[in-house]
Amino acid sequence: MIPVREVLNAAQKKLHDAGIGSARLDAQLILCHYLKMPRSSLLANQDTSLDKTTVQKIFKTVYRRAKREPLAYIFEQKDFWEHRFIVSPDTLVPRPDSETLIEAVLNIVKSLQITPKKFFDLGTGSGCLLLSLLYEFQNSFGVALDISYRACKIAQKNALNLSLHKRTIIINADWCSALNCLEKNDVVICNPPYIDKANPDLLSPELMYEPETALYAKQNGLQAYKLLASQLSYIVAHQGLVFFEIGFGQKEDVTTLFTNQGFLLLKSFNDLQNIPRCLCFQKSNL
Repeated sequence: MIPVREVLNAAQKKLHDAGIGSARLDAQLILCHYLKMPRSSLLANQDTSLDKTTVQKIFKTVYRRAKREPLAYIFEQKDFWEHRFIVSPDTLVPRPDSETLIEAVLNIVKSLQITPKKFFDLGTGSGCLLLSLLYEFQNSFGVALDISYRACKIAQKNALNLSLHKRTIIINADWCSALNCLEKNDVVICNPPYIDKANPDLLSPELMYEPETALYAKQNGLQAYKLLASQLSYIVAHQGLVFFEIGFGQKEDVTTLFTNQGFLLLKSFNDLQNIPRCLCFQKSNL
């Protein structure tokens, strides 16, 4: 039998030596997962002893995390906004920065005093963005698109788990083949691939576990925005709203792309690090 305190300290050291900045937190989360208790209880019961089998399970996970595999993939789940979502290496790991898009939609909808009825999510992945919004707007309906069949299956599972499957349609298709075939939407949301793989400052070891097609874009990370700027008017209703997540330093370029196509920038929203992370456009009357 080994005390929780010793296991926690050893796990933290292993993760710290692997270069993980959140080593203490990650070690706590791993123990909480196997002991099925919140962090507050873990920290209050550090003298409790663990059996050998439990310790082996804990360190099996610690070794995986030390190789920089995201905990979300190890546990096959991730909390986002107000819910827990199933995730896999076929989907991006939902990040707190992406919650900026949810906040942006709520802010703009309130300021315009409108009630969206139909959402469209381009590149839905786990479905965390669309499903979070459908939960907020109980009388709304959503359509999600993703090129990955496996990602679509994950999104379907999440919709079912949240009892939102009757208000959600998930389509396995690429943007080019679908954009000019779909009906108009009140709100379009999109977290496109926007990382420039040639820029080492934007890369972290954890990214090697995530789907490349959902992360990286050519042309300085702007390739997806350029495609969407020329095609998006097909699926946006009159005075409809478009919300994009953007990468570091992309605000000016993305704004230019869409204003040149007749969209009006309504507002920019910053993430938790005060970096522009979401842009809201409105389809003009022109």
